[in-house]
Amino acid sequence: MPGSNIPNWIETLDAFEIDWSAPIVVAGTDAAAFADELARRSAAGIAADGEDWALLGPEVPGTAPASWRDLPRAIAGTVIARRAWADGPGLAVASRAAARLVADGGRLVLADLDVDRLLAGSPVRYPYQFRFALDPAGARALVASTTSTADLALEVGRSGMRSVKGIVVDEERGTFPAAADYWGAVRDGAWPSLGELSAEERTILLEDLAVALSGTAPIGEIVERRPWFAATGIRA
Repeated sequence: MPGSNIPNWIETLDAFEIDWSAPIVVAGTDAAAFADELARRSAAGIAADGEDWALLGPEVPGTAPASWRDLPRAIAGTVIARRAWADGPGLAVASRAAARLVADGGRLVLADLDVDRLLAGSPVRYPYQFRFALDPAGARALVASTTSTADLALEVGRSGMRSVKGIVVDEERGTFPAAADYWGAVRDGAWPSLGELSAEERTILLEDLAVALSGTAPIGEIVERRPWFAATGIRA
């Protein structure tokens, strides 16, 4: 498996010189797992959390709200929203809600899967690409559900941030010693989107995956990565 020359989340946030000692709000996809990853780098642990968000910081903000959108204004030095609009109310509303939480001098990060890179990439680099190469309907649904990189950057600017930048981030999801281990992880739920398929469709896809892995996967370990596009800006 070739190494990735695309930065991971920690490297990306370090490159943007975020203040790890200031509170960080994480919202959206896999918020709990992502917050745990950031907590290992941050000076503070997780102060409060909800179903799809977490606050890293030294203090709990009174009573933790049900939604991250209801956290106190200007509470965070960094707000990271990853697909936090996927189940409503939309990117524009979510970006403004996230920007409201950013303190002066703080940073907003909006991110979504980089679907173009994923679908065009090699499954050797991004094994998750197998999911969509084997299921064209699933690929079309993914394209329809993700936000374009241009729209992400545009919304960061519209939300009041300055010095808007974009970057691709590789998120490592797991390492598997061999193709059989990866196949077993997929069967057991490593691809949550398989739950959207019927039992028959799921069985066929798993059979096709076994064949594809035997012919395409590298010898040795498989590293599951997901490419994200992150747009970011600073509240001046």
